[in-house]
Amino acid sequence: MGQPGLQVAFEEVAEEPTAPATASAPPERDASSLNPKYTFESFVVGSSNQFAHAAARAVAEIPSKSYNPLFIYGGVGLGKTHLMHAIGHYILARQKRLNVLYISTDRFINEMINAIRFDRLPSSARSTARSTCC
Repeated sequence: MGQPGLQVAFEEVAEEPTAPATASAPPERDASSLNPKYTFESFVVGSSNQFAHAAARAVAEIPSKSYNPLFIYGGVGLGKTHLMHAIGHYILARQKRLNVLYISTDRFINEMINAIRFDRLPSSARSTARSTCC
């Protein structure tokens, strides 16, 4: 059910200040690549994933400041994908100046290889993030 290896990128965008989002309000920005069922509220915390949950909450609350980068490793069914989606939903709802890019590792690696191959690494990374987020 989960996806093997995921990358999350954060990018600040200039935007007018808005009223803070409530916990139940759906995000106004595109979250189509995120599973709407995978939120922090629906995550079941247990002894095998409590540290990962705490780290994911810290990343969601203060992106790029704590656990940068965040690396989640574990067996099948322990909530890795759920936590990644939950981080994305949390940021979309509360961090109006940030966008979320959620892609598979396969797509990330293919795009990186092509960017290196055709010597367009810096512009490729920026254009991929902007074309999917903004």
